[in-house]
Amino acid sequence: MTWDALLALQDFAEAAAAGRTGCDFKQWCADAPSGARAISPRKIVRDESKTVKSNASWRRERTFPVPEHVHPARKAFMGAHVRVGGGNTIAPRLHYYDGACVEHGIYIGYIGPHLTNTLT
Repeated sequence: MTWDALLALQDFAEAAAAGRTGCDFKQWCADAPSGARAISPRKIVRDESKTVKSNASWRRERTFPVPEHVHPARKAFMGAHVRVGGGNTIAPRLHYYDGACVEHGIYIGYIGPHLTNTLT
């Protein structure tokens, strides 16, 4: 699932760089052009909940390095994620920054066990 998500993110980023999309990754996967790689949009979450975003510790867990041209602090909150797995206690996630439509590209910040939230 992780590899499929990475390949779909690559196709989306390439299409965005070429000006062939005006949407985010979730919408891309819902309406992917013929021949493009995509994953189920049900696996994609556009952002974290208000609870997670307002908890300083949990927010820090989801803040990852990016190039300075993306953010001057060289870090970005990556609330967008792919549910790589589910149904077990690990529930892996792939957190990413979707800057494809603003010429920043896609940055993968984290792949691993579910980060802290109200259920962990």
